[in-house]
Amino acid sequence: MILIFIKRIKEYLARGKVFVGLTSEHHSYPKKALLYYKTGGFLISGKFNYNHTNEWEVFKIVEILNSLGYSVDVVDRGVLNFSPSDNYDMFIGLAAGDSGKFFLKYANLVPNAVKIALCAGPEPS
Repeated sequence: MILIFIKRIKEYLARGKVFVGLTSEHHSYPKKALLYYKTGGFLISGKFNYNHTNEWEVFKIVEILNSLGYSVDVVDRGVLNFSPSDNYDMFIGLAAGDSGKFFLKYANLVPNAVKIALCAGPEPS
């Protein structure tokens, strides 16, 4: 019970966070990507976390984008006052349901970026 409580506190503290310039190694990346997703996994463990797939997915998305030459900025889905500059080559973000409520706002603020909407959710029965 205490571990669940601690985990929820860490998740709460992670909301509203923006992580800038995530790279897999000390390389110069020619492109920039903005990822609008859940950031709790970064503060909960700092490594892959299998408590929920989205905590693992954010690490994997950053890793894949790094391998394609992108430095990645990650903004949490709960951030209310983030205003990205238009210097991104790609924008990937949650776009469905309550988690994706700011997708259009951020997409419009980065008009020169290629936009990719993630519409993940439970399998409907």
